[in-house]
Amino acid sequence: MFSDEALEGVEFQSSWKKERSLRDSKTQTSEMLTSDIGVQALHRSDVEIQTDAEGTKRIVMAMDDSQALSDFLVRIEPIMSRQLERNNRSHAFDGYDLDVYDEKSAVTCLHKLSHGAFNGEVSCTGLAWSRSGSTLAVSYGRMDHEDWCTHKGALCTWNLDRRVVNTTKADTVIDTNSCLMCIAYHPEKPAIIAGGNFNGEVCIWDLSREDDAQIFTSGIGDDSHREPVTEVLWLQDPDKPKRYNLVSVSSDGKVLIWKRNNKKGSLELLQGFLLLASSMPTASSGRERKGEMGVSCISYVNEDKNQFVVGSESGGIFKCSMNSTASVPTSKSR
Repeated sequence: MFSDEALEGVEFQSSWKKERSLRDSKTQTSEMLTSDIGVQALHRSDVEIQTDAEGTKRIVMAMDDSQALSDFLVRIEPIMSRQLERNNRSHAFDGYDLDVYDEKSAVTCLHKLSHGAFNGEVSCTGLAWSRSGSTLAVSYGRMDHEDWCTHKGALCTWNLDRRVVNTTKADTVIDTNSCLMCIAYHPEKPAIIAGGNFNGEVCIWDLSREDDAQIFTSGIGDDSHREPVTEVLWLQDPDKPKRYNLVSVSSDGKVLIWKRNNKKGSLELLQGFLLLASSMPTASSGRERKGEMGVSCISYVNEDKNQFVVGSESGGIFKCSMNSTASVPTSKSR
């Protein structure tokens, strides 16, 4: 019924695929024009000049035999002689060698001073160098008071010119009945030092005395401070240049000037001023202030000792005059 049969192949051409034709073509861009231009750098030249040689100057001493020069020398010679003699006796620069070639700028620690008996219970509240520069005084007290001070303070000194310095024990220790807040050495007498305590008392000590070093005190009364003393300083008396009065400032706003009464061994109020809160400009606080304003520091003008500047606890700085007519309301001024 069925049988195998081999037939010849049949060829036919595809109807959907056409033969591709290829053709080469060329394009040319516009000609790029280039040109080279040479430039020349600026011409520089060095020129040396020579200054004229400076001739040797001849110094001729002027001869002055006028009477004015003679009077000046007679007047100034005693002053210069006294100052030179004072410098000759001074020990301020003992052991100091000036090295002009020393270029070291680092600060080195020479001593770490502490009084071991305190056991870290009190803070350092003030420092002062003696006039000779050999003794360092330190006042000790506490800063965490909430009411009237019942702590003990102290005044300690170290003589740093000694060959062996005991850094854990002071050479001199003077106990105070309340925290000592500030100190100041006398400008001319290296054994005399003044200080003010937390309770408002101002004292003067003589470190050369072995028994009772305290020689003057203001006590605590109507004419003294009622708040902690923040700074004390020595002020030369304008009428007696060889005498120094003591100035103290306090948180109660008072600036008090004391003189020493050698017969009574006390400090007497010589003059006083009060810094009022109304002195603060209203624009800086936004409201009008009343009462007193605490004084934290004071400094006198070197050229005019009647002028001084005080810093207040509110941050204000005030220039004041000792010629003020308004006085502190104390028992003596009422």
